Amino acid sequence: MSEQLLVEWKRRLENRDDLSHLYERKNLGIIVTVEDYSAWVEIHSGMVELHAEPQSSSAVSLRLDVKKDIAEKLFNGERKLTAFPADLASWKGRYRDCLLFETLLYLP
Repeated sequence: MSEQLLVEWKRRLENRDDLSHLYERKNLGIIVTVEDYSAWVEIHSGMVELHAEPQSSSAVSLRLDVKKDIAEKLFNGERKLTAFPADLASWKGRYRDCLLFETLLYLP
């Protein structure tokens, strides 16, 4: 997975005005690990920011660990996060945070 995949997902999400109400008042810090690549996705005050490293470990709400080919399907909106077995895509955090992020990923 490359940074470009995340940037493209972010662009698609920000172009979807119909979804902004889902995250405009949310504060969510997500660490996405894909084999040898790791990124920090921060959602706050209706904005989505991408970082190379977490700004604060206490701000982590959700951790995703996914295989490379699965990450491409997730961030391209082809499959839902919770549809994969744990050995291909695992997550740790609150279930509702996982479902929110899954909704924001699944952009047909």
